[in-house]
Amino acid sequence: TFFGIDLPALSAWTFGAEQPPAISQPVLSVLGTDTEPLWIEVAERLRAWLAHVEECTIENVGHLLHMQRPEPVAKCIAAFFSRYPLTGN
Repeated sequence: TFFGIDLPALSAWTFGAEQPPAISQPVLSVLGTDTEPLWIEVAERLRAWLAHVEECTIENVGHLLHMQRPEPVAKCIAAFFSRYPLTGN
């Protein structure tokens, strides 16, 4: 589905300078300490675009951090949602 649906949809999606200011929700960015430079740049872009980005860094993992060290990733996500619970609004 990635090549047949996700990638074409992503290519058709536009996200310009006018969209980021409209996003007021907190955003969680989870990075590994062994993350490749591309993903470091993506995290930097998120911080530049969005007003409320929280970053959580997981030691000794790369891009597949959720597979390499699922427990600290889950704890990071759980802590984020405890601060910003989903309300359905």
